[in-house]
Formats: sequence, C-alpha cells, structure tokens
Amino acid sequence: MKKYYEAYDLRYRQTHERGLEWFGREPTAAVGQTMKRYAIGKEAKLLEIGCGEGRDAAVLLENGFDLLATDVSPRAVDFCRARFPQWAERFQVLDCLREALPCRFDLIYAIAVLHMLVPDEDRQAMLGFVREHLTRNGVGLIVVMGDGETQRATEVDRAFDLQERCHEQSGQVFSVAATSCRVVSRETFRAELLRAGLTVEELGDTAWDDVPAAMYAVVKRGE
Repeated sequence: MKKYYEAYDLRYRQTHERGLEWFGREPTAAVGQTMKRYAIGKEAKLLEIGCGEGRDAAVLLENGFDLLATDVSPRAVDFCRARFPQWAERFQVLDCLREALPCRFDLIYAIAVLHMLVPDEDRQAMLGFVREHLTRNGVGLIVVMGDGETQRATEVDRAFDLQERCHEQSGQVFSVAATSCRVVSRETFRAELLRAGLTVEELGDTAWDDVPAAMYAVVKRGE
C-alpha cells in the first residue's frame, strides 16, 4: 500500500501526461546562498532529498558539483533522467523515511519536503536521516512553507483525492492529486530540529518559486 507522501508521484504523472511540468525551473536561491556562506566547494559530496523535476540539481550538475539527487517519486526521477541523460546515474529513487544510503555527505538539502510530511514520527524520520547522513562538519539545509506563526495540517487519508488546481506556468486548470501538507510555527520547527539531534546554525525567513512565505534552517550534526 502506498504511503500518503507518495501522492506527489501521481501529481507528477498527471501533469507530465499533459506535456507540462508542475514546478518552474528557477533554482532555489537559498541553496546557492548556503553553499557560499559555508564554503561548499566542488570537492564536497552533496545530497538532495526531493529533487522533483530537477530545478536545483540542474544548476549544480551543470557546474560540476558531486551531487546525488533523490526523490521518493519514480516518475520524478524518470523525468530527470530523460531531461538530463548525461547525468542519469545522478538521479535515484529514495524513500528517506524507510531507506538509508551507504555514505555521508558534506551538504544535504531538502527544499519543500518536510512540509509534505504530516505525522510527527515521519517528520522525525526525515530529520533523523539528515543527521545520520551528514559528515562531522557537514551542513544541512531545510526549507519549508510557513510564515513562522501559522500551523495547519491536511488529512493524510485524502492525499490521493483529486482536486482542481490552476497550473502556475500555463494557466490551465485540471485535476491532480491533493497530496499532503503540514505547516508549523517557527518555534515548532526549531523544536523538531533539536529533537532529531541536530544543532541549528541558522533559522530564518525565505521564499522560493511561487511561495512567498517560507522558512529555512541550516543545521549540523549534534554531538
């Protein structure tokens, strides 16, 4: 039985069969900014959790970084492999709640992933994965929806329900999987990170794509 957080695989399929991409191609500014602040160079090993259609992976791979880009969605990974055949082996299906990788990374980033997870145990599983896969001095970047105050959550048993949505880039309206979302306050976000054994280097406000209210955290392994 599929997990609720796998509903995005259906949404990607529903969008791609129309010849569209769900997300835009503008890379997330926070990724490059964090790499610059923490001096992440091309000798570093990078991991992306939730690569989607490859908007952030594309920039890093084109610039020669050692990146493994992963997503729980087989459709997303297939899409990226077809779009970037020269880097096909750099894209991999991974459920970071239930699987592990055999190595650690100097930078792990997850853009718009944690807020797709609703139960506390799933959110802690993802954050625990980040901690266990960072090198001793490695840096983690987590970006989530949220204005720092609002808290809300969808029902996980409705994640595969169909709902009409307006496609941002084309203006077309069509039915896609509802998926899932949990938005937490800044205080809750910080508490979750600490509970997972991470140290919080930075926690602030940011924005990306069509999401005007978002938060970011830069974390390291707790000792």
